[in-house]
Amino acid sequence: MAQEDKHSSRSERNKKSTEYYDLAIELYQNGKHDKAIRYYDSAISLNLRRLDYYLSRAEAKEMTGNYVAALVDYATVIEIDSEDPYAINAYFKRGLIYHRQKNYASAIEDFAYLLNIENFGETKTVIFKGEQQNEGGEVKFAGVTTVDKMKGEVFNARAQSYQMIGEREKALADFERAIAENSLEPNYFVNRGMYWLYVLDTVLAKADFIKALEIRVGYKPALYNLSKISSVKERASLNNELYVDNEVSVVFSQRAYDKFLNGDYRGALKDYDSALFWMPKNAEDLMNRGIVKSKLRRPRSAIADFDKSIGLDKKLYRNYFLIGNAFQVLKDYKKAVTYYEFYLGTEGVDAQVLYNKGVAELKLGNRKQACQDLTRALQMGEKRAAKAKESACR
Repeated sequence: MAQEDKHSSRSERNKKSTEYYDLAIELYQNGKHDKAIRYYDSAISLNLRRLDYYLSRAEAKEMTGNYVAALVDYATVIEIDSEDPYAINAYFKRGLIYHRQKNYASAIEDFAYLLNIENFGETKTVIFKGEQQNEGGEVKFAGVTTVDKMKGEVFNARAQSYQMIGEREKALADFERAIAENSLEPNYFVNRGMYWLYVLDTVLAKADFIKALEIRVGYKPALYNLSKISSVKERASLNNELYVDNEVSVVFSQRAYDKFLNGDYRGALKDYDSALFWMPKNAEDLMNRGIVKSKLRRPRSAIADFDKSIGLDKKLYRNYFLIGNAFQVLKDYKKAVTYYEFYLGTEGVDAQVLYNKGVAELKLGNRKQACQDLTRALQMGEKRAAKAKESACR
């Protein structure tokens, strides 16, 4: 995109670079991260010294899951000018990626570098764009913040890295420093609470999760973790004091999913029932409850949930595949094929769906179509299709 400007004057190149950068930001904000990266590339090719360009491109690369490429951009910012305020962001975000990659020693090194900077945290400049909160389990980091509030984030991040390598005393000390920096951040209490769970102290863990809920009523990470260690009576009491009604559903939803993964389908069903009691128009919970009902051999009831889910969110296309499976169990192969065809026409080729459709076609006596579907499924790696293909294609 920038080739036409290679002979322009510096001012013209800078102007064009800014235009590309502005376009990239707009694309990024609209969720078009891959295309945004291409415009960031063009902006940087015309102005190699703009640190904010590298930071923005790194963030876009993170959104696409290309963490290695993001690390390169953060390292470039640090190499160009390690004392620039933008380098603070680069060190921190690089540390977060190192943590994600389980390179805890390097993460700790970057976090320690920041904490050793003289007068770190005194400026009010907006500098750090963090990760979004996680609804269940470990809390990540806050959204847009300022350097004066970032010190707590760094202590919080380093504490989690220390915890992962078994440095318990250092981890606890950093969690407490994070809370001292900003005692109104509920995620610091949640993460310290998870530390207490890590060392098997449920009393202190409960106290921290409850403190997080007192700071922010209905805070999902605190609700989720507290639900795992509280008695029914304790939850009932907290429900009256702290919970926001629609937020209670996430506790049951997360717990239902955990039970589903462990094969406790009856327990999962009860928790999805409770989640939908609090939030009956949650399309994902309806779909997931339908999956549980399918596991419990209740296909008609499952179809009812899938249909309700579609009514609430027509873009949850997985419901169509799941309805097809339920009709397959009911031996209504014609309806099963109809739903499989809709899913494939909407979402594209899928080996598992092709296999299921091929089996249904074979049951209907449509050998030619069954042969085509099962052959394609087998070519795509669905090994179960081999035996059915022999029957369909002979």
